[in-house]
Amino acid sequence: VSPLMHVHDLVWSPDGTWWAWPGSAGLWIGPTGEDTPMQVSDQVVKYATWSPDGQNVLFFTHSALYVVGRMGGQPVLLSNRLVFDAYYGAGWAMSAAY
Repeated sequence: VSPLMHVHDLVWSPDGTWWAWPGSAGLWIGPTGEDTPMQVSDQVVKYATWSPDGQNVLFFTHSALYVVGRMGGQPVLLSNRLVFDAYYGAGWAMSAAY
């Protein structure tokens, strides 16, 4: 089974050159036109959104908030004290700071 078979809500970077796929198979990101995406989280990801500059992806698991660079690496935990479903309506400040 492909790890991308159970994903939803494909999210394009602001310039359209990258994509992120959050879902039950974790979070996968990759550049448009490439065949090999990177898995940056193996946890179920409920929501993901790109920073305004397209350099980072903010994402929510069931009860935690993370950010990861578009080139992958270790996701940075921003908070593990979230209210269930708090991820709806989340976004970035225009400065793209976190």
